[in-house]
Amino acid sequence: IMNLEILIQNSTVMGALTRVLTEEFKKSTELTFNILRIFLSFSNFMEMHALLAQYRVGMLTIKVIEYEVKRWISKDDEKLEKDMKYENIIKKAVETGDETAAYERIKKLKENDNVKSRVSYKKQERTLFIAFYLLLNIAEDITVEKKMINKNLLQYLEIMLERSDGNLLTLIVTFIKKLSIYNENKDLIGRSNIISKLGRFIPCSNTPLVQMTLQLLFNLSFDKRLREQMVTNGLVIKCRSLLKTSIYRGKTLKLLYHLSVDDLCKQIIGEGDGIPLIMGLVVNFPNPILAKE
Repeated sequence: IMNLEILIQNSTVMGALTRVLTEEFKKSTELTFNILRIFLSFSNFMEMHALLAQYRVGMLTIKVIEYEVKRWISKDDEKLEKDMKYENIIKKAVETGDETAAYERIKKLKENDNVKSRVSYKKQERTLFIAFYLLLNIAEDITVEKKMINKNLLQYLEIMLERSDGNLLTLIVTFIKKLSIYNENKDLIGRSNIISKLGRFIPCSNTPLVQMTLQLLFNLSFDKRLREQMVTNGLVIKCRSLLKTSIYRGKTLKLLYHLSVDDLCKQIIGEGDGIPLIMGLVVNFPNPILAKE
């Protein structure tokens, strides 16, 4: 790493990479992806973080994320415009009596649109994964993390919770969990829709994502207002059902134990098969001394 740092400092590599990324990130997703991968490799070494900060790599990465988010939103607008265009084609075809040909043409156009959209979506998700992974690494410095928060990082993380890629989602929840340990960030999370968006991951087929979500909710469950949000969004019932799955049981018990501070949560936990399930866990506990939860 020392040789690598000396090599980079004595050359124009970092300057060239940041300049190219600044000029080209709106033009080439492939180029952006590859440059960010290089920066990500550097960020795995704490010794390189000062150099990355010197070239403002974190702020540049946030610009890339901001652009990709805007591009994603614009894709939805483009889809609506195309749908309206296809409807107009059909209306004209009805007037001329050429409906069959119009429907066939639109079917092919939509198939092409879907293929292009899937390819673009996958490329964007891998770029976003690398970008957020890079930010997570350099956010080890609390000063850098605060700068990221001031640049709307939490807002972008919240938007990412609507994506579908399991690896990206696990990374995003991990990042939010890291931020949640600071009181200021916890309050920002409380003013967002993050907790409501976490509900779709409990349960889901992605085990690491479920476990990380439970850990994040546990971090947030120390705050009464955030516990109320979990109740409002039906997370208590969802977590109660996870007690039946051994791999999630430890984290779920700790979370439910925190939530049971509030009377409404006690009532929800005890409904249905809640009490028999918990009693069964007590009776069948493998060790001679029960855990607090």
